Amino acid sequence: MAALQAMALGDVDQDGRLDAILAEASHFVYDETDIIVYRGRGDGSFEAPSFSASILGFVNDIDVRDLNGDGALDVVAAHDAGSLHVLHGDGSLDFMEIQSFERCTTASCRGGERVEMGDLDDDGHLDVITTATRSSSAPHPVAIMVSYGRGDGTFDGGPTIRHGSAEVVIPADFDADGSTDLLVVGGGGTHISTRPCP
Repeated sequence: MAALQAMALGDVDQDGRLDAILAEASHFVYDETDIIVYRGRGDGSFEAPSFSASILGFVNDIDVRDLNGDGALDVVAAHDAGSLHVLHGDGSLDFMEIQSFERCTTASCRGGERVEMGDLDDDGHLDVITTATRSSSAPHPVAIMVSYGRGDGTFDGGPTIRHGSAEVVIPADFDADGSTDLLVVGGGGTHISTRPCP
């Protein structure tokens, strides 16, 4: 049985029913992650899984959003090696990788652990927030990395915010000023940061 690495929910095939999108270790290829979609029937059950795409290496977390405004859900995957992978959806059950780029570029940075999305620079496009660990011997994330969305499903690199421990990062407007803040929860407690824009 394949090992589940991450899961998200969304209406992939645009039939008005929630589908389950899973990132699983490949049955057939070592060091590869398969993106699998279980179509929801609308009654609490799901159809047999459909293979949608593959990503070389191991994925720790995924999120599904419409990144280019075409009405179809896309997938953003945080990779264990430190890269970010973007897969474009066409409204069926298929995804095609359109971009991957490194976010952890030093030997001490282990890679993407969690992924969240929000509009951090107020341009109307979704941006990606990922957390990274220092190394395999330091399991708690120590960096929050921002990648700015272009609105076409691709991203530009952004700032890296150091935060000791950041196990959960939630983007939302916590102070009602119209801009997105980050709620950061780590081993040292809870911290609300201001906008992580340079």
